Amino acid sequence: MHRLSRLALGLGAMFALGSTAPRAQTQTAVYLPNDIQLRLAGSATVGQKLTQELAAAWAKKLGLTSVRVNAGLDPDEYEIAAERSESSRRLRVDVKAKGTGSGMEALLRGQADFWMASRQARESDIEASRRRNVTNAPSLAQFTALGTEHIIALDALAVVVNGRNPVKRLSLAQMRDIYSGRTNNWSQVGGPNLPMAIYALDLNFGDNDVFCGAVMGITDSQKCLDGMPKLAAPRFSVLEEMPDAVAGNPGGIGYVSLGNRRSARPVQIGTECNTGIEADGFRVKSDEYPLARRLYLYSHPTRPLTPAARAFLDFVLSADGQAAVAKSGFSDLAPGVATEGYGADRLDSARDAQ
Repeated sequence: MHRLSRLALGLGAMFALGSTAPRAQTQTAVYLPNDIQLRLAGSATVGQKLTQELAAAWAKKLGLTSVRVNAGLDPDEYEIAAERSESSRRLRVDVKAKGTGSGMEALLRGQADFWMASRQARESDIEASRRRNVTNAPSLAQFTALGTEHIIALDALAVVVNGRNPVKRLSLAQMRDIYSGRTNNWSQVGGPNLPMAIYALDLNFGDNDVFCGAVMGITDSQKCLDGMPKLAAPRFSVLEEMPDAVAGNPGGIGYVSLGNRRSARPVQIGTECNTGIEADGFRVKSDEYPLARRLYLYSHPTRPLTPAARAFLDFVLSADGQAAVAKSGFSDLAPGVATEGYGADRLDSARDAQ
């Protein structure tokens, strides 16, 4: 088993170094008016820290030195405003980050320039829009076509616990047992004699699709959520409340984007050889981390981008934009580079597990 594991890890590292990351589109010169406006709707994972960092970096690239975030009436809505005192140019970015499931309808109704998504578009998204009387909805093939589906960053879904919890590692099978109710005390997975407090996100969040599919083996997120045992709190509709609740409860466990974990602590994902896989940038880019995913901006398949939307997309996919992605705590699209001692650390971990 360990010999096979070492071979697999070696091949994984070779694949990561030799693989091609999604490439940025060729940038074109775009004329921007003095009053620049942009609207984004959808994923809270994309729409919170990541979008704020990208918008702030874009504003500075445009020479706008005064950048501020104005909270909206809804906790999932905010505005990024920027200007320069000696110039008439202004920028306003309106963000509605209510979850991946909320963004397609806004895009199709002309209420957003981009749909932010923490997973790839699905037929169920189009069907949901049609049920809400959205007419002339494009097909899934149109949404996933080149020029409409834009991969902007890589991310990892983290299973998080309270910082004082001594459990450092959980296998996917152990996570599945916890969220199916078969395991309900931390002593059953090597921790203290303490009841587990299970938390989950509202259906709209794309995090559910990753967790339910990869951990629970259920592709229908509604069915997955309905089958979970009694939760410690109602499913969260505000993303930040999930890691905060886990961090405040010694028995807490939840799942959230690694970039939005706040003060909750992510656990390693245990392997069959009793080693652990951390969600660092190299393991995310090499697909070694089982809960890695891509983050997207979708534009309308048949409606051309506004000059502001085109300029923003070009910036996001540029070197400066990708630097902002990395600064926000997510993984950029550059090829992965292993940390110093990566191979030796993995071999040591395997030997310790023997």
